[in-house]
Amino acid sequence: MNFVAGYDPLDHGLIATEYVSIDLWSFIHTFTFLGLGFLVPDQMGMFFMFGALWELLEFIACNVNFMGVQAVWNERFVNTVWDLWFNSIGYFLGEFLLAFWIQRKRRLRLEKEKSK
Repeated sequence: MNFVAGYDPLDHGLIATEYVSIDLWSFIHTFTFLGLGFLVPDQMGMFFMFGALWELLEFIACNVNFMGVQAVWNERFVNTVWDLWFNSIGYFLGEFLLAFWIQRKRRLRLEKEKSK
């Protein structure tokens, strides 16, 4: 992804091949959805749809000239697919961390009650 109007520091391609597109934005996607999975669990379908809608809007902004305005940045379709993949990974990690945290809190509470 290259911004026409300037430089995108998160566009640094860590892995950029024909079928793989991982850049620093991939980490932003992962951590954003990790937070969503932790704070709003059991809503993966809804957040996946929002992520897919956002990627569709990005794709349109990258590929459609609207009323004489050129695309703002360039992005390959493979990057869109990987963005959705990192959204999903982040969401599942967030749900996993929430479940781990709840289980740990329960275990500590039970240990505290037993020691009384």
